[in-house]
Amino acid sequence: KQLLEIQQALIGYAVANGRLPCPANPSIATGALGAGLSAGVPGACTSNPGTLPWVELGINETDSWNRRYTYSVASLFTNTSTLTLSTAANLNVLLAAGGKPVASGVPAVIISHGNNGSGAYNSQGIQIAVSSDADEAENSNANTTFVSHDFTSTFDDQLSWLSPNTLFSRMVAA
Repeated sequence: KQLLEIQQALIGYAVANGRLPCPANPSIATGALGAGLSAGVPGACTSNPGTLPWVELGINETDSWNRRYTYSVASLFTNTSTLTLSTAANLNVLLAAGGKPVASGVPAVIISHGNNGSGAYNSQGIQIAVSSDADEAENSNANTTFVSHDFTSTFDDQLSWLSPNTLFSRMVAA
């Protein structure tokens, strides 16, 4: 439910601002200057991936396990001068590390790192150690590929992503 609310908040932000927000710097502790705010300027995000800019989106800072959500966004989608109906995104979600695609060319991915918290940041801005599980490690490295599949004994990440078609249709309708 929280991931769906985040999707809706991101779409609302895009409708209101003509772009998606940059991620927030995950290492800034709650209450410190800049916590929960987009890091960088539109089109030049300085913390990607990072955490959701919860202050700007008006959403909860943490998931059910009190860890911040990881948020990655295709940089062209953060700039009103480069975001058009033909803008291509470069984020991909796979069924397993190196596996079949679940979603390709998505503009944004949101991750709740689950109960084990592997790779997540807490509200003090400290990252939890990354698991040795290849799929969880893939969701914690700073590239454009993410993994989503059923839970296993070592994989408990929950992912959500924005479809470019959904994002564009909502922006055009507005």
